[in-house]
Amino acid sequence: MQSSEREGVLRQLGWDAELEAAFSAHAESGLIAGRIALEHTHIYRVLTAAADLLARVAGRIRHHAGSRADFPAVGDWVALEPPTHGGDARIVAILARRSRFSRRAAGDPTEEQVVAANIDTVFLVGGLDGDFNARRIERSRLVWASGTLNGNPVSASAGLAALDVLERPGTYERLEAEHGIFWPCPSEDHPGTPRLFEDGSWNPIARGNGPYYFPDGRARFVVAPHSPPTEVPDAEYPLILTTGRVVSHFLSGEQTRRIGPLLDQCPEPYIEVHPLTAQDLGLSDGDLAAAETRRGSCTLPVRVVRTIRPDTIFIPYHWPGARSANQLTISAQDPVSKIPEYKACAVRLRKIEAAAVPRRSA
Repeated sequence: MQSSEREGVLRQLGWDAELEAAFSAHAESGLIAGRIALEHTHIYRVLTAAADLLARVAGRIRHHAGSRADFPAVGDWVALEPPTHGGDARIVAILARRSRFSRRAAGDPTEEQVVAANIDTVFLVGGLDGDFNARRIERSRLVWASGTLNGNPVSASAGLAALDVLERPGTYERLEAEHGIFWPCPSEDHPGTPRLFEDGSWNPIARGNGPYYFPDGRARFVVAPHSPPTEVPDAEYPLILTTGRVVSHFLSGEQTRRIGPLLDQCPEPYIEVHPLTAQDLGLSDGDLAAAETRRGSCTLPVRVVRTIRPDTIFIPYHWPGARSANQLTISAQDPVSKIPEYKACAVRLRKIEAAAVPRRSA
C-alpha cells in the first residue's frame, strides 16, 4: 500500500489537524504516529501511515503510570519509536483522549480500566445462550467517561437490537415476542437483518447505498503480494503437509477424546492421500505410512480420498506423543501476527510394512 493510501486509512480512523498539531513535538523527535487497533498481553497492534506494527510500552510509561488507566488502550493515538533490527516498536507517549469507555478493573473495584478510547459508539453484547431479557440489557449498560460520544451508545444481545430502538415505546414487547431483533435495525418497523451483506441489507455506514460497510456501499479488494511458504517441496521432500481439525474433535482433543460418541467418530489419526499419490507410492486404504519432514516423522494409517490435491497430504492434529502432527510442522512465524506456519511444510511419504511396526499394547 502506498504512503498516501496509508495516510488515507489513518484519516478514516480519525486523524485530523488537531491531532497533527498535538503530535508535532513528537514528530520533531523522530517519532511516528499510530492508533492502537488490538491489545494483547503486553503487546499492541498499531496502525501507522507506513505499516501495521507490533509495539510494546516503553519503560517511561510504566514508570509514571499511576493506574491501569494510564496505559494504552484500543483506540488511543500514540507516539512510537520505530522498530529496529526486526524487533517491535515502542510506545513512548499517549495523545490526550477525547473520550474513553471505562469499567471497574477486575479484582480491584476502586481502579478504572479503560476499555477503549476516542470512540463514537458503544456496543454492549451478550450471548443468546443465557437468559435474554431486554430489561436486563437496560440494567447492564456501562457508563462512558465523557459526554463527547456521538449519537447514542448501542446495547445489543448477540448483535441484535440497538438501544435507541429499545428505548422507544413498545419495542420491549417486540424484543421478547421475537426473541431478539437482528442488528442493524434502523427503525421500529424494520424486520432486522438476519444476514449481512445481502442485496438490500442496511448498515449504518452505507445507509442504503449498498450492502457493504463503506459510504458508497461497495466492497473493497486489497491486493497483497504473494509470499510462498517458508519451506516448499523439493526433490527430497516432494509433498506439502497441511494439518487441521476433524468435526468431532477440538484442538488437542484433551476433552473431546474423553467423550465416547465423539471418539467413536474418529478414534485415531490418519494420513489423507490422493489416489494418484497413493498409486505412485504403492499405498492402499488402511496401509501404514510414515510422514517425514526435516523435524520428525509420524507413522499412521492411510486414507485414500479424492478431496485432497495430489501434491498434498493431510493429518489431523488432535493427538499427542508419537501420533502428534505438530512434531512434523515448521516453527516459522508470520512477521506481523507471529502465528506459526503450521499449515504448510515440505514432507515425504513412504509405505511401512506392517511387520516393521510394533503392536500397541492393549
